[in-house]
Amino acid sequence: GEGGEGDTVGVHDAAAGSGGGDGGGNWAASLLAAVRGMGKDGSSSVKCPNRCAQEKQAAEAAQRQRAKGRDVRAKSYVGAQPSSNEARAAGGGSDGAFFALDGKCMEVAPPGEFKYSLCFYGKVSQIKKSGPRSQEHIGSSWRWLDGMEDRVMHVSGGSGSCPGRVQRQADVHFTCGESDTLTSVSEKEPCVYDFEMTTPAACR
Repeated sequence: GEGGEGDTVGVHDAAAGSGGGDGGGNWAASLLAAVRGMGKDGSSSVKCPNRCAQEKQAAEAAQRQRAKGRDVRAKSYVGAQPSSNEARAAGGGSDGAFFALDGKCMEVAPPGEFKYSLCFYGKVSQIKKSGPRSQEHIGSSWRWLDGMEDRVMHVSGGSGSCPGRVQRQADVHFTCGESDTLTSVSEKEPCVYDFEMTTPAACR
């Protein structure tokens, strides 16, 4: 609902009159009231979150973030030039804004055994967090997926032994943000990874 600070749901004292003799019903009512945060008379109510207001606030915050990202993009990303042959070969998106990321490296360490390193237009790696250090090469050959320019790049050419002789590879998904941040990674199937990244380059 959308009213006030939140909707209210009346809660009836189901235990009223259910006990017999020597206050058995009162004991049950008191216990139920304590669980529900009510008074013994059953006249209190339980507050529910106003989900409409929460969703509106989240949408407004996302809109402000996009506006800031567009400002940063216009000032620092549009018109960027590639600094590597790999970037020139892959392309910088529809107006070259992604060339501003050329050579930038970042890491993300999700829960689990591994962390991940990504150097834009360069090497993407899986690194063991502890114990004997080991590193797997996920790939270093970048290209835009067909029909997904400015949204998803594919990285291929990985190493290591994978089921079905699949080479390690990854898709890097871009969403609008105020800064270049590698936010998450998941292994959607053995040796095939999804990276999520925010960047002003994706703010249109």
